[in-house]
Amino acid sequence: MEIYLVGGAVRDELMGRPRGDRDFVVLHATAEEFAAAHEGARIVGRKGVTFIWRGEEYTLSEAPDIEADLACRDLTVNALARDSGGRLHALPSALDDLERRALRPVSRENFLADPLRVLRAARFAACLPDFSSTPELVSAMRAAAPLLGEPAAERAGVELRKACACPAPHRFFDLLAEAGCLAPWFVEFEESPRAHDAARAAEAVAHEASGDPLTVWMAMCHVLAPAQAEALGERLMLPIVWRKAARAASEELPLLMRYAELSAREKAELLPRLHVLELFDQAVAVAQTLVLGFEAGRARADKAAVLAVRLPARERGRGAASGELLRFLRERALSG
Repeated sequence: MEIYLVGGAVRDELMGRPRGDRDFVVLHATAEEFAAAHEGARIVGRKGVTFIWRGEEYTLSEAPDIEADLACRDLTVNALARDSGGRLHALPSALDDLERRALRPVSRENFLADPLRVLRAARFAACLPDFSSTPELVSAMRAAAPLLGEPAAERAGVELRKACACPAPHRFFDLLAEAGCLAPWFVEFEESPRAHDAARAAEAVAHEASGDPLTVWMAMCHVLAPAQAEALGERLMLPIVWRKAARAASEELPLLMRYAELSAREKAELLPRLHVLELFDQAVAVAQTLVLGFEAGRARADKAAVLAVRLPARERGRGAASGELLRFLRERALSG
């Protein structure tokens, strides 16, 4: 049994960057042999070739040696490994591309074999903003575009969510658009100039919002119509909070971005809705970034004033009449 540390952990170490999650590849071992040698290891995934042991992933490979395993990977800068003795193993072009900061596919065939690598490549572009996408990468992604419907929806959604947490999330959509790979998962952004506008909004917000992925996601979705945002969240099988955020970005955020133009009644209705959705802070962060002169302090003060309004006890429980009175009192709180 041979065990190698592989991929991003080795890449980040060579670049002198903080190392994130560690992934391992295991050669010359069956699942039974690995489990017997690693007490407490549990199989994850549907194929039964990946284990979690002590919080880290170990994937069993059928490759005859580590060089053959690395030749099956997505990008050359990820085709790196360290054995248990600390020796570095790399594809011939891996170290050169790492030095050049170049995102290059190991081979076009690897993208055709696993089309999810198209989305992974776009996510790496977002996570490694000082790396440039090579023409070979764009070509490999374009070749695999007709197969992009094959990966499970959840896996596509995970790549999106990871990209939103990266330093340059706008590069995710930029690269997918350049390679003609927005469909079928992000078809709502195909209509020009939506992908460009979403990417630019994400770029601005990522810089100002300290990389909060949900805030970045709302910035991306504010260019969509409500029905489009809802369809996108369902297609990608996103967590409920992400679906709510997409819908709020398309429905409520455009109103918030015109806050100075809203009447007291419109404000009194909008602010509680954002509060109930628990997305007020994210929406304000997007509006403050994208709208010149947006008064975030005024919006926060107005929200506090609106939520402080309470119906007299005798006016509660009267259905629509109670609701209308509450709206009137909230409006008066903002008008006074």
